Amino acid sequence: MKRGYTFLLVFGLSILAGCATDTGRENEAQRMFLTGRDLEEAFESLPRAIARYAEIAEKYADTETGKRAGERYQKLLKAQQLLSRRGATS
Repeated sequence: MKRGYTFLLVFGLSILAGCATDTGRENEAQRMFLTGRDLEEAFESLPRAIARYAEIAEKYADTETGKRAGERYQKLLKAQQLLSRRGATS
């Protein structure tokens, strides 16, 4: 009986440890995402923002923020392409 309780305790703690790790990865991804947002503020740093979102999307693909970063990366890449075409024709 004591063995069963020990197993349940170890099993429960391992689940909690896994959840804490996921939360930690999500928090880290969110911090990196915010730095990307800061880089977006200035047009000159747009390439750096795009690179940052690509990094986050790749490194944290298993998190919600990683998925958001991937979406943001795609949008900014398209915007950059449009802006560069406009600049070439202006």
